[in-house]
Amino acid sequence: MLREEQIRLLKGLIHYQESGTNVDAGGIIKNPSSTYTCEERFEKEWNTFFKDYPQIVGMTGDLPEPGTFFTREDFGIPLLAARDEKGKFKAFANVCAHRGVIVENEAKGKVKEIYEDIKSTRQITEVPNFWKSLANDPETLERTWTSIKQVMKKGSLDSLTKELIYVAVSMTNSCLL
Repeated sequence: MLREEQIRLLKGLIHYQESGTNVDAGGIIKNPSSTYTCEERFEKEWNTFFKDYPQIVGMTGDLPEPGTFFTREDFGIPLLAARDEKGKFKAFANVCAHRGVIVENEAKGKVKEIYEDIKSTRQITEVPNFWKSLANDPETLERTWTSIKQVMKKGSLDSLTKELIYVAVSMTNSCLL
């Protein structure tokens, strides 16, 4: 954009801000509610404006230092954005290549509570991928965790033996970190 055009637009915006007005559309414009609810229109707009074009997924401040990350699913593909140990930005499809499950979830709400319980109960610092794969359905995650906690209680097998079985099965299925 030419500098003269930028100045013209800025002067106009300053005028509207100072006068407490905005651009006059020349009358009231009515949009039918289908403008906002039509699946066909949504699909067309999605394909026209978003599907084949780069999109902003976050700001520099969202990844302030090496080792930070965030996840997004705003564009139909689960994304994981991160800064590596040298501070370089990286973005990945946030799915396991062989199972197709979400690899990393930023836990919120009930999922975060369950993750904290898993880490506390199992005395670990990271949530294993098995639990992350269930986090897409918090009710299933909660039901499964509650059931596993019951199974892992002391019984005819001690908790260490049960833990070893759990680890062996998880490793066989590539579900550990």
